[in-house]
Amino acid sequence: MIPESCGRAEWPVRAVAALAALAGVLVARWLFGLPVLAPASDGTYGDVRTTALVLVAAASALVATGLVHLLMMSTPRPFLFFGWIVVLVTTLAVVYPFSTTAPLGAKVATAAVALGIGAMIGTLVGGAAARSTARATRRAEIG
Repeated sequence: MIPESCGRAEWPVRAVAALAALAGVLVARWLFGLPVLAPASDGTYGDVRTTALVLVAAASALVATGLVHLLMMSTPRPFLFFGWIVVLVTTLAVVYPFSTTAPLGAKVATAAVALGIGAMIGTLVGGAAARSTARATRRAEIG
């Protein structure tokens, strides 16, 4: 059954993903004093790389919404595949900072932000899709 309301979760999830990215960077830079994504001299917000991370997080939520919708139309166990895809992509995002020349604290903080964003997108998009599927199934049974 194709969910009728899967797209409704798109904007809230994108907003939460963007806010999670921003909050993660601000907490790492302001609270812990770690130079995440930019030198410490750039202040609490950092520079354009912080904005890029926020936009990438929002775009990732949009891609995840489209992916789960596609999987629900074409795969026998869509949530199993979606979960594995989210875990693998999040793992890549978490490991990537350790390949840079940034200080270790900044690498760990960037990896933690990526882990938080990936977990949040996976749970919110997967949960919204599962709920919309259950609603569509109930409507089909009633009507």
